[in-house]
Amino acid sequence: MIRNILTFICLVSALCMRAQNIYFNHLTPADGLSQISVNSLYADNGGIIWMATRVGLDSYDGNAIHVYSYQPGNSNSLFCNNVRLVTGDHNRNLYLVSSEGVASLDIRTQKFSILRRCNAAAICYGDALYLAVGNTIERLDTANGNSKQIASVPKGTKVTSLFHDSHKRLWIGTDNSGLYCLTNGRLSHTVSEGQITTVYEDSHHNIWVGSWSNGFWTITPNSKIKNTTTSDWLATNFVRTFCEDNSGNMWIGTYHGLYRLDPKTGEHRLFTADGMPGSLTNSSIWSIIKDNQGTLWLGTYFGGVNYFNPDNEIYTRYRAMPGSTAGLSFSVVGNMTEDGSGRLWICTEGGGMNILDRSTGRFTHFANIPTANLKAIYYDKKRKAMWIGTHLGGLCRVDIATGHVTTYKHHGNDKHSLPSNIVRSISPYGDKLVIGTHRGVAMMDPDAKGESCFTPLLSDKHLLAVPSTCVDKKGYLWIATEGIGVFRVNPKNGSYKQFTHSADNKYTPSSNYVNHIMLDRLGRLWFSMANNSICLYNDKDNTFTTYGDAQGLTSDCVYATAPSTLDNRDLLLITNRGFSVFDFDKQHFRNYDRSTGFPLESINENALYVSADGTVFLGGIDGMVTFNERDLYKKAQPYHIGFSRLYVNGEKINPDDETGILSNALRFTKEVVLNHNQRVFSVEVYTTNFFKTNATPLQFRLKGVSDRWFNVRQKQLSFNGLSSGKYTLEVRSTDGNATMASLQIRILPPWYLSWWAYIIYIVSTAAAAWWLIREYRDRIRMSESLKFEQQRVKDIQEQNQSKLRFFTNVSHEIRTPLTVIIGLSESLLQSSAFAADIRNKILGIYRNSNQLRSLISELLDFRKQEQGHIHIYVKEHDLVVFIRETATLFKEYATMKDVALELHMPPSLPMWFDRKQMLKVINNLISNAMKHTPQGGTIAIYVEQQGDKALIKVTDTGKGIAKEELANVFGRFYQVRGFESFSEIGTGIGLNLTQGIVELHHGTITVDSTLGKGTTFTVTLPISKNAFAPDEIDDKPAATKIEYKEEQEKSENSKADNATANTPGSTTVETQTSDTTATPTDEARPTILIVEDNDDIRQLLVTLFSPFYRTITAVDGREALEMVTDEMPDLVLSDVLMPHMSGIELCKAIKRDFSICHIPVVLLTARTAVEQAIEGLKTGADDYVTKPFNSDVLISRCNNLVNTRRLLQRKFGEHPHTEADVLATNPMDKDLLDRAMKIIDKYYTDSSFSVDTFAKEIGMSRTAFFNKWKDLTGDTPKGFILSMRLRKAADMLRNHKEMSISEVSYANGFSSPRYFCKCFKDAYKVQPSAYRNGEA
Repeated sequence: MIRNILTFICLVSALCMRAQNIYFNHLTPADGLSQISVNSLYADNGGIIWMATRVGLDSYDGNAIHVYSYQPGNSNSLFCNNVRLVTGDHNRNLYLVSSEGVASLDIRTQKFSILRRCNAAAICYGDALYLAVGNTIERLDTANGNSKQIASVPKGTKVTSLFHDSHKRLWIGTDNSGLYCLTNGRLSHTVSEGQITTVYEDSHHNIWVGSWSNGFWTITPNSKIKNTTTSDWLATNFVRTFCEDNSGNMWIGTYHGLYRLDPKTGEHRLFTADGMPGSLTNSSIWSIIKDNQGTLWLGTYFGGVNYFNPDNEIYTRYRAMPGSTAGLSFSVVGNMTEDGSGRLWICTEGGGMNILDRSTGRFTHFANIPTANLKAIYYDKKRKAMWIGTHLGGLCRVDIATGHVTTYKHHGNDKHSLPSNIVRSISPYGDKLVIGTHRGVAMMDPDAKGESCFTPLLSDKHLLAVPSTCVDKKGYLWIATEGIGVFRVNPKNGSYKQFTHSADNKYTPSSNYVNHIMLDRLGRLWFSMANNSICLYNDKDNTFTTYGDAQGLTSDCVYATAPSTLDNRDLLLITNRGFSVFDFDKQHFRNYDRSTGFPLESINENALYVSADGTVFLGGIDGMVTFNERDLYKKAQPYHIGFSRLYVNGEKINPDDETGILSNALRFTKEVVLNHNQRVFSVEVYTTNFFKTNATPLQFRLKGVSDRWFNVRQKQLSFNGLSSGKYTLEVRSTDGNATMASLQIRILPPWYLSWWAYIIYIVSTAAAAWWLIREYRDRIRMSESLKFEQQRVKDIQEQNQSKLRFFTNVSHEIRTPLTVIIGLSESLLQSSAFAADIRNKILGIYRNSNQLRSLISELLDFRKQEQGHIHIYVKEHDLVVFIRETATLFKEYATMKDVALELHMPPSLPMWFDRKQMLKVINNLISNAMKHTPQGGTIAIYVEQQGDKALIKVTDTGKGIAKEELANVFGRFYQVRGFESFSEIGTGIGLNLTQGIVELHHGTITVDSTLGKGTTFTVTLPISKNAFAPDEIDDKPAATKIEYKEEQEKSENSKADNATANTPGSTTVETQTSDTTATPTDEARPTILIVEDNDDIRQLLVTLFSPFYRTITAVDGREALEMVTDEMPDLVLSDVLMPHMSGIELCKAIKRDFSICHIPVVLLTARTAVEQAIEGLKTGADDYVTKPFNSDVLISRCNNLVNTRRLLQRKFGEHPHTEADVLATNPMDKDLLDRAMKIIDKYYTDSSFSVDTFAKEIGMSRTAFFNKWKDLTGDTPKGFILSMRLRKAADMLRNHKEMSISEVSYANGFSSPRYFCKCFKDAYKVQPSAYRNGEA
């Protein structure tokens, strides 16, 4: 036993000394494998790999692993998940042995069938399926499940394996009796001992037999048997599986690893799981198969599946194995070169120098160099020495014969010593050496004595890092730098030329950071740049040609280049992503990195070397690899391309699922038929070319859409929105090693585009045409009469609209002269110079004018309602108080007509309603009752609450309304027939308007009447606020106020209309001083500009305002704007509708002009819509008054604007810092006041601060500023500055008594104390000293 262990250790050590040139790929549970232990493998004729595990049967198509397992309720699923063995007939059937029996899988339909429930030990498929149960062997008919026993082994012996060879012999392995062979019905005992694990036949018809503890046997065609065990070269006697590769090598899976055996020479090698990248995941190999491409697939006991292709393993990898001659001393590999005997000297950046004897594959660690981090190396043939550049250790010379090391270092006081102890490059120049360091470059004389043998080059350039130097065919020395381009130096005379990158010239170097310079075999200079490019120097015109991403280079930085071993015009180059080959003739890069199977994680700088025999060496941060460039162009063995999965509308489609699209697996399907609503689908493409190193691009096209071929960028090809029809999806390989895959796709049209639908369409069209022809004549006859009727209705509608527009426009026009009549009547009534009879006539004119105004307002309200312009804005009011106040207006009129007006109401009823609109309702109902109630009659108003509703009843004892007319009472323009007097004629719009207002309040109005007894109108209204929408609850306060003012005027008119004794009250107007009733002089009176195009109204307004204002007039807005600028009035009163420039435009112009924007503007118009009033206010108007107006109200509003402004001017004069926001009514005035106060605060202490300085700081002329300030504040700029200074001085006198009078005067900008005292006394009526003592 000890002998076997020692033998195993020696074998493993010897085998591990060799480089790893097999890179194992892996499939584990992380990749979707169902379980880590793989019992058996099988490759079907389509190249799909099948894997038997303890928890199911897995398949792998190169894209993903699909797991088949037991599904409860599905009779077509796998009946037992513990699968021990899988094989097949190389057609469409797989056969499985599980712990519960034998099953088959139809790979076309993906359905499982149970062949036998038994404890089967083994199966194999030759000319039929052979099954071993216990000690018997049966031949199974898979079509019907019948079986026939063909042989048996002695009792007490169990069959463990079966194999049917090419000579139709059945080999039977047992658990304790060795191997039997069944030939032509005769059973022979070939091997008499051992527990047999597997039987295999190679291409030379040799039989290989594995066992649990006896190694393996080989049986030649001439029946010669040889047993190989641990006593020979095996590491273990547990041999599990065999497989022959395409080169004739045998691969043997054992308990302790994988052997590669050359049967011809007997040479063997062991591969084990060492935990390194690319090695086996587990050493216990249970199954090996070979697919159609020659790829070997290994099933392991605890490592999933490993696979590799011996024919495509082009890279030989060397790993770090410190302390061993089998590997590198350190993983980071840098520069390399060969010595005279062909040994490879390898610089590592942390492990010193390694020397590889390529004939033996052994590494030697050269330990004489004191520094472990080596950067550069050069072999000096003449001196038989190796020159080595180190990091911080200087330059070393190694005598190869003796191993003696001479070190050259930098000495700060010796300019002829090494420029830096960091040596980046070494290259020859004749008998001398050019040394590139981290601080410049120098020429070295190797034969000189001592360390002062270096001559600096380009010392005036103060070079830093020099990563590479090179001598061209003309003897020029090229020096690469990091940051300042490249230099060409003539060492003979010291002249040089610098080449740098220019963004404006594409023929300069592509970067100023140059990593490497190389002279190829054709004498061309190549520069490796720190960006993703290389540059070729053209010596004829001193230009550079750049090759990079435009030619397909996929990297960010090029480290170094070397001539290709196959073509002198081509290049090898290493980059930060791997390595590339540049085909100069095709101007194209071929890139190799991890995605294409390159084993190194990252290549190191300058770690590229091509040996004399053409072998390429690349160093990286995780070891070193070698390869032959010719192997990069190996063609892959033929493989399969197919379609593995179908997704429709995002759902995966399986054979015989509920969609019915697939009956077989997609790779066996020739045509797919989809419905019209299944036009979003994806097809997954697979290829059995499993290796990245020889992967070639795939292309596809969808015939029926385009015949153009497109590259397959993703394995899943998605299509969307294809129209109905037939298509052909084709996928091909660009190398021609695979047969093109083709799939027919047919998309059915929707039912309404099917052939039978077209027949229905034709029949239906014919029937419709017949019916249309029959109906056509009737329709022509009806059409003429219909057109006539439609035109008549249209004419009636247009007439009604024309009438409404006419009456509305006439009403607007009537309001203008009516305003003059009412205004003049009011003026005359205020005079006491008329006799009583004349005064009564004037009163009659005034009363009837107000009644006419009410009728016009009612007509305008009706028009508003018709156009939907009436809105309600409800507030909480007391309904009882409101109706009582309204009814009071009719008391006198009722008394005059001898009609009793009774009120029956509770003490109070709070509710939500629009006071203005409800006033129209109550007025209309009472007026109608008054109109139709005879002398001696009674009108009763009832108010009561019923739940959440309020009821208002207006009852009269009039003649009543006929029952047939009740339904039309609320109709537009409807008038009851049979009136007795002309006074009873109404407009027919009052009740219609009333109904509209009630409905806006979400209420109802009804009428009940009996001829000869009277009529009752009942209004039902909601009480609660919740009955109204948010926009109906007084959210427009400005509009509400305007409308309510208008309603107040109407209420006054109603009083005048219904009460004969009621006379308009006299108007009391405040003067501009607000403290006297005397009429001020013209000089003291404010100025008002009246703008009105109607001569009568303009004269009326002049008459009204003359007692209080100095009046000036204009006939349109254009003239008014000029007068505002010239006259600077205190107020502008303007009509809205005028020629040339309207009142709205005039208001906008005033408010936009900085010099006059402070002047108040009142707009006067006959337009009563709320939206029009809001438009006027938005333009900046200070008030908006509708015609006809009440003279007292208009004068009061104008007086209030003027008086309020003067009051604010006084407040601002007293408190300028706090009242500016109140005085300024627009942003421009606010800005002026804010800037003015800042300027005064800044300069008031300066005695030279004057009005000129003030105006200059504001940015206005002195005159314009004076006028603006005087109009805005009511004070001159000089007076305002003086007031500010005196106010601050008074504050200092009271709060800073330590300051003298002189100090206070100078501190507040007065030129002298005497002038200060005079001004202070004039303002405060006392001397400053007395004020300080509190006498004021």
